[in-house]
Amino acid sequence: MDVLLDSSKFPTEKRDGRGRTDSVGAAVLALMLLVACSESGSSTPSTSTSEGGADAAGLGSGGNTSGNTGTGGSSTAGTTSGDASSGGSGSGGASSGGTGGTTGTGGTGASTTEDGGVSEIRLCRLNSACTVDEYCEKAEAQCSEFGTCAPRDPACNKLLRPVCGCDDVTYDNACIAGSFGANVASSGACASSCELKPRESSCCFSDADCTGNDYCVDTPSCAVEGEGQCKAPTLPDNQCWQDSDCDASEQCDGASVCDCGANCLLPDEPGTCVAT
Repeated sequence: MDVLLDSSKFPTEKRDGRGRTDSVGAAVLALMLLVACSESGSSTPSTSTSEGGADAAGLGSGGNTSGNTGTGGSSTAGTTSGDASSGGSGSGGASSGGTGGTTGTGGTGASTTEDGGVSEIRLCRLNSACTVDEYCEKAEAQCSEFGTCAPRDPACNKLLRPVCGCDDVTYDNACIAGSFGANVASSGACASSCELKPRESSCCFSDADCTGNDYCVDTPSCAVEGEGQCKAPTLPDNQCWQDSDCDASEQCDGASVCDCGANCLLPDEPGTCVAT
């Protein structure tokens, strides 16, 4: 802006005799001009900008013409504060996989029976006392004795070792005889209905050699001097000639049977069935 100075207030220029101006007056004039310019510059409005606010510049008021320097006005910047929106942050749920269960341990069989029960020894005398896939197994030459129910083996080998079954049938080996439900009466092939003849009429190789209802006891076999004795099947209660005459839980004790053809001093005497 323009600064008006009253020249009447300034000292007049004086020259000396040599034509030089008065240096004091010039210095005063320069100082006043400097001050006026400085104050004039301070009246320039300043602006400040805030985010979202409108700028407002204050206007300075100039000095009056009376010689006093005007004071510059200060500018005030308007401020507008915007509300910042803050979004909530979601947190994802953590997924955890389930833990697999342990492998069960396989159970062990407690028996060989079909229903999983404990197997038991079942005494028998005939195959009919056992199941259809079993037979009454007995020791060799014990055809008339008690045995135990045992499974029939359907997968026997082809080994040729003939045996004579208690049914008077020749089998290639003992296993095959068992698969047909027969026990072994003797090793080797059977003689045709045991072609051997008993040495005495009371002796026998099988029940067929006895008369009436008598049956052959004392473990006969179709071999020389292998006869048994024919005895009546009817005995007083609790008496016996052999184990098969007693109940399954009993055995014949004390029976005395003279060998066929032997000169025995004492007659044959039945024994007694006693619990095992």
